[in-house]
Amino acid sequence: MRERFKVRPEGFRLNYASPLATGLVFAGLGAFGSQKPTIFHDSTHFRNHGTLTNMDPKEDWLWVPALGRWALDFDGSDDYVIAGATTGLRGIARNGWTIACWAKWRSGTFETSISLGDSGAVPDGAILVNRNGTIQAYQSDVFRDSGVATPTTWVHLALTRVSSTLGTLYINGVAYSANPTTTSTDVMDLRMGRSAGGTTYADILATDGCAWNRVLAPSKISALADPSNAMLSVGGVPLLLPPRRRLWPVAAGPPSFKAAWAARRPRHIMATGVI
Repeated sequence: MRERFKVRPEGFRLNYASPLATGLVFAGLGAFGSQKPTIFHDSTHFRNHGTLTNMDPKEDWLWVPALGRWALDFDGSDDYVIAGATTGLRGIARNGWTIACWAKWRSGTFETSISLGDSGAVPDGAILVNRNGTIQAYQSDVFRDSGVATPTTWVHLALTRVSSTLGTLYINGVAYSANPTTTSTDVMDLRMGRSAGGTTYADILATDGCAWNRVLAPSKISALADPSNAMLSVGGVPLLLPPRRRLWPVAAGPPSFKAAWAARRPRHIMATGVI
């Protein structure tokens, strides 16, 4: 059997010339959802790959045309993703970070969409729906309710730690609250679909789970929150680039012989043989 080549499907590439690439330590953008079924792939050089727990990749990776991205389907029972479970996210900063994601809640209350912090019950930062059905930030034992009712459509969420004493919650690119925070001394892992303590699970769709080791400016968070900005461009520079065309070998049958084509083909006799 001889080999032939065809185009291998591949996810996007990160553009490290983008303003959004600076400080990006985790990019769970669904690039390889259909190819690495048990892994929550981190597209950055830090390789903070996470794992899908209690999830069926064939059912739980869903394509979202409105965002141009693969999303994870969390069932609210026992599904979740965690990255940096034992050693924490490589490259993350203690006193200046940003986490963000797109989420679509379906039911339930007091459910965490994304969190950053230790593996105990108290994360350094989390975005969740409280018992009153509004979006809330939670940082180091301090809750701050945005007053924004949980939407039934996709919503972009971001949480920053500006310093050891201040954090800000963004909903669809708009700042809603500032929270007092404390300095972390624990391993900082990233979770989606489950609270840090593992006591509640989210019945949501979620994608674009990202973490930066710096505080993103409001303009950059607004760019992330624009659903038409599928390539995550800032100042005309995209974070995401189209995939390279890569060829990979696949088995192929023997070549077919076409007598009519062979008869028309000119032959030139040379000292070295027939070419």
